[in-house]
Amino acid sequence: MDLGDDNLKHHSYYYAIKVYDEVLIRDPENVEARYKREQSQAIIDLANTFITKGDEAVAEKRTDEALAYFQQAKELFPYNEDDGYKRNIAVFEIGEIQYYLDHVFELDSQWKKVKEDLKGGKPLSSKSMSKSIAKLYSLAEQVYKISEALERPTSSEAAQFYNTKKPDLDKMMKEFIVYQIMPQPPMSRFEGVDEYVTHVKNSIDAFGLDFQYEEADELIKELYFINRPELKKLRDKGNFPDLKMFEETTENN
Repeated sequence: MDLGDDNLKHHSYYYAIKVYDEVLIRDPENVEARYKREQSQAIIDLANTFITKGDEAVAEKRTDEALAYFQQAKELFPYNEDDGYKRNIAVFEIGEIQYYLDHVFELDSQWKKVKEDLKGGKPLSSKSMSKSIAKLYSLAEQVYKISEALERPTSSEAAQFYNTKKPDLDKMMKEFIVYQIMPQPPMSRFEGVDEYVTHVKNSIDAFGLDFQYEEADELIKELYFINRPELKKLRDKGNFPDLKMFEETTENN
């Protein structure tokens, strides 16, 4: 009986039922064992009901609702052999990737509007343009936070889905970095709206709007100097120290 109670306490209901069944074989009138067996079975049944509802929600593409059902089932019966979440892991991982992509596409859409306004003649120095660029800030922060939380897919279906989107995603992210819409990994970070607007304008002023993916890596190398015009002047005059040489000297010391 104690072994059954210990299993019941630790949510191991299958084993608890097995122990209570053995007790009831020896003592069919044991009310406590029968009650605890029924209690264990009721929890299993309720957890399975949540899993069934979760499966129905998955089939109807209500993934948030499905996830809630599977989480409820897991909390009730963590050792259930039928783990609805794991069984549908590809659905949830694809959903997380799509959630990230949706935010990236929204940021790209707003950035395109900024470019269209500039190409249409709106001055980069205007207050309205500063406001338009500032609107990118919160979207970019969201994209950054979602990307930080996004884990590598464990299912082959989700990995394949991500790989089909990756080429377009890489192009957008490179452009975002060149124009300082997104921070340059791993060192850069968001430092506030005003500085963000200034940096985006610096990139637009330096690179124009005809972004070429093939040139992205070279342009990214210029970002350090673009935001530090005094250092850029020194470099352009040939008075800026060779950073690579400095790094090699430091390593040798």
